[in-house]
Amino acid sequence: MPPRFFVFSMAVTGTRAYFMADENVVFSTFDGGNSFTIYPPYAPINNVATCCAQQGIAFADSLTGVVGDVAHGEFRTTDGGNTWRQIAQPSTNITIVIFGSSSVGWKFGDGGSYKTTNAGAT
Repeated sequence: MPPRFFVFSMAVTGTRAYFMADENVVFSTFDGGNSFTIYPPYAPINNVATCCAQQGIAFADSLTGVVGDVAHGEFRTTDGGNTWRQIAQPSTNITIVIFGSSSVGWKFGDGGSYKTTNAGAT
């Protein structure tokens, strides 16, 4: 049975689909939805409104991904979603996060557009 979350965004890399959901949770499936892996929340769940605050998720490969969340900031994982490290404070409305390859990606929002050439490390 799939998890019961409200999904804000999704990303696909290889045969795995990642979903960014309410309660600051990311979950994934590798077998077309027959089973799901739910990862620990990338940010604390607090009194910040969670409805519609999340904006985007992208994975460069099966291990490296980025979440852009208006209410909590930006977070990066290098272990497939098991742990998340905050890489930017909440400040701009990031509306799109996308990777074109395993190292090159972009984010767009009110603060402008940004490009990474090292899978979101900088």
